[in-house]
Amino acid sequence: MSKGTKALIVTDRNEKYERSKKINVKKVLDTTLEMIMEHGVQATSMSKVSKASGVAVGTIYHHFASKEAIITELYRHFKTEMLKVMVNASKVDGDIKTIFVKNHS
Repeated sequence: MSKGTKALIVTDRNEKYERSKKINVKKVLDTTLEMIMEHGVQATSMSKVSKASGVAVGTIYHHFASKEAIITELYRHFKTEMLKVMVNASKVDGDIKTIFVKNHS
């Protein structure tokens, strides 16, 4: 096998890993948010998130050190989204609530 072929295989593996990582992280974040909204933080365990998301517990811990780390990431995500809405709102007429609802419905 040539060096060029090996490089393509490694690149393909890296791309597959990154896609899989993004999918798993999104599943975990979405599932955790849904479970917290429905059951509360205390009743949302990592094992329940794993079962509901279909992502192995070990994989979750590979991406997040703890449930608190997942919640922190959710907070960062919403904070970033809110900032985007505020920036966009400053560029157009209309109130922030209407623009936020329009962009996230």
